[in-house]
Amino acid sequence: MNLAAALPPEIDDRKKELIALARLLTYAKDTAESLEADVTAFCISSAISTILEQFAGDAIGAQVLSDFIDLNAASSC
Repeated sequence: MNLAAALPPEIDDRKKELIALARLLTYAKDTAESLEADVTAFCISSAISTILEQFAGDAIGAQVLSDFIDLNAASSC
């Protein structure tokens, strides 16, 4: 899926990059969990939470980020 094409036009490039990073980290967290690397999964979860904080006060960006993280988690099953 082309991430940039799927995002609403009001999402700026910086936020698009953060969303892409969060998707990558979500995949890495899922992989760490499947390998039972609990400390690694915890640290990656912390990184994802930090990215989510970057969207504080931006309802559209936060919703888009949440949707893409959910999409990434569903596709890694």
